[in-house]
Amino acid sequence: GLDSSSHTWKDVLHHDNFDVPCIAFDLRGCGKSPMGIDGINDFSQDALVEDIHFALRKHKYLQLPQDDVEATTNKAEAESSSSSNKIIIVGHSLGGRLALAYAAKYPQFVGALVIEDMDIIQRPKEQSVVHSHIPIPPDLDSVKSQPFHRQFASLPKAIDALQQKGYPQDRIDKYVREGRIHQIPANNDSESSWWCDVNPDFRTLCYYHILDSQRGVEDWETLCRMPFLFPCHVLVAKPENGGVCFQESITEMESLMNTKNNNSQSTKKRCHIHHFATANHSIHNSARDEFLSTMKKIIKEARGSIS
Repeated sequence: GLDSSSHTWKDVLHHDNFDVPCIAFDLRGCGKSPMGIDGINDFSQDALVEDIHFALRKHKYLQLPQDDVEATTNKAEAESSSSSNKIIIVGHSLGGRLALAYAAKYPQFVGALVIEDMDIIQRPKEQSVVHSHIPIPPDLDSVKSQPFHRQFASLPKAIDALQQKGYPQDRIDKYVREGRIHQIPANNDSESSWWCDVNPDFRTLCYYHILDSQRGVEDWETLCRMPFLFPCHVLVAKPENGGVCFQESITEMESLMNTKNNNSQSTKKRCHIHHFATANHSIHNSARDEFLSTMKKIIKEARGSIS
């Protein structure tokens, strides 16, 4: 998600009651991943999807083909992928949009899609202030001319840099407590420093290229036009608890997916909406037991359908 990294999944990945092989990685510009040599100019939803696909193909625990694989909507071709090539892709918040985009482009490798507290509605840049009290610049000139550097000589300098980008102090304090801003120990080659997993430039670029666009709707409609290949699960937190989903968008997602004429003879329900009564926006952390129970059921169903 925005202002997040693979760090957010650490308690899920290491949970004693969740013995499932999982991987979590940092998108470009997040966590430990660099923005790239020309990352700001080459930043787009399509580029991030290709980053995900590259990481999945190269990961030692997976067996995705090593050559470039074109997207397909052919049911026979998609179903011919062996079960070992099927992944259950989970995305939180902005990551939900990217998980959706990946599933729409590479459906042959997906066993189930899980979108955590995100819908498909276009989100204007002004909503960043409404939801997070963090402003988005009126243009990308500042991002290109003064990119945010995430390594600092001290914690106060890291805090000051985020304040200069408009981040509220209570949110920065939360990042420090959670370890999103953390110290790098000294070694033989360098003194100790502080690293910020949070990247304001990433937030800005995501609003410009992904959230404030119709790509969510377009990718969802792409899935709706396909034959039934895998179930889609949308996990929703209540707005009064910090959830960001718009109910009208969730209703539209369910209606489109379950009623669209897709020339499929399957009677299986395609879209499942899961409501979490006590969770905040980060369902996997604020309602972890319920989240893990839901994921176990999704995984069991997916394994049964692709075995």
